[in-house]
Amino acid sequence: STQNRETLSGHKLYNCPISSQQSLFLLESVSDLIKGYEKDRYAVVRVDKKRATAFKKLKEPCTLLVADLGQEPEPEAQSRSSATTNVANVTGFFSNYQSYDVINTQLKSYARRFPSLATYNASIGKTVEGRDIFMLKISTGPSKKKKSIWYNGGIHAREWISPAVVMYTIDSLLSKYNKPIKKILKKFDIYFTPLSNPDGYAYSQSPTGDRLWRKNRRLNSDGTFGVDLNRNFDFEWGVSGSSRNPGSEVYAGTGPSSEPETRALVNFGLRSIPNLYALLDFHSYGQTILRPWGYQLKTSSSNDNILQQLGESMRKAFETNGYRYSNELAGASDPASG
Repeated sequence: STQNRETLSGHKLYNCPISSQQSLFLLESVSDLIKGYEKDRYAVVRVDKKRATAFKKLKEPCTLLVADLGQEPEPEAQSRSSATTNVANVTGFFSNYQSYDVINTQLKSYARRFPSLATYNASIGKTVEGRDIFMLKISTGPSKKKKSIWYNGGIHAREWISPAVVMYTIDSLLSKYNKPIKKILKKFDIYFTPLSNPDGYAYSQSPTGDRLWRKNRRLNSDGTFGVDLNRNFDFEWGVSGSSRNPGSEVYAGTGPSSEPETRALVNFGLRSIPNLYALLDFHSYGQTILRPWGYQLKTSSSNDNILQQLGESMRKAFETNGYRYSNELAGASDPASG
């Protein structure tokens, strides 16, 4: 929207080398971290007009990536869903970036149209602002031999394509339902949480919000907002690739699973998904297929050989269709813990 574009006017995007934890701390004090984060690595940061002078005083050897984010094209602003809630036209649904309410309505529609395959769950838990985290399950019926796969999307609010991809996967499985899909569903039940950070997503789409908002909408003790839900899980929490600074884009929260969204996802995975075999979490910063671990590089996960082979199969499939992806350990390119 026009208001969102104006809020980014004069904001610049830089790529800055990170030589030490101290240099990173100083950088975070005068900018918003967008990507990167590790000693001897780099960080992509956003600098607004108010902090431009303080940023220049750091005299860091940064490379300017975007001179004015307010002037950058934003095609999704033109295709963003409006007040319409007509979800019968599937082609129309996927021509726009839809709102939280429209995505929820579409999931309900799938359950009604494909009752023998799709089961809708209105809420696996609540967000900070009280929104429901909804879920859809696709299954041909119960079987003790079956394993489960979980598709999660939208944990980072600004990555609008993530929920869209999860929704497109749902639509493809249900509407096509051909022999290859039947073969998959004979072995697996598939669970979908397309929008796991509803508050942040809604804020990024709001005319008075921030298009580049990443975190949830927790009011922090210092008056800032948001916890990076993708740094808040109770696994190697706070080890690397995260921050204890509430104003940081990668703020890990006051403790492991401090956020209701994180707890809802964990409880759902542990209590409601039997024989969980794989979890795929969709992001949109770069064309990479990442596998554990993200918090360190010294040791691989116990099933790294399988994950590496699977990632390579995915990479080749993407390449066949004209898309170049890398297949790598998460800790090599996007260090993150929790």
